[in-house]
Amino acid sequence: MMQRDNFVEAEDTYRKALSISPDNNNMCNLGICLMKQGRIDEAKETSRRVKPAVVDGPRGVDSHLKDYERAQQMLITILAPR
Repeated sequence: MMQRDNFVEAEDTYRKALSISPDNNNMCNLGICLMKQGRIDEAKETSRRVKPAVVDGPRGVDSHLKDYERAQQMLITILAPR
């Protein structure tokens, strides 16, 4: 849904997935959906709930790191004074 710019439906899907099993990657993507809808305060709060990346984890770097960095960069861009 997110790839189709259907951010409302994508938000609903990510929320359902998170209610079943908390996941940093889904949390980051939910934050991006919220930003795309202009819901910046909610996106910031969602971003705060993402657990820090573990570099020494079984997969090297946590899989959510790219999404987290993308979400943080979007927030910086949105909140930057113009």
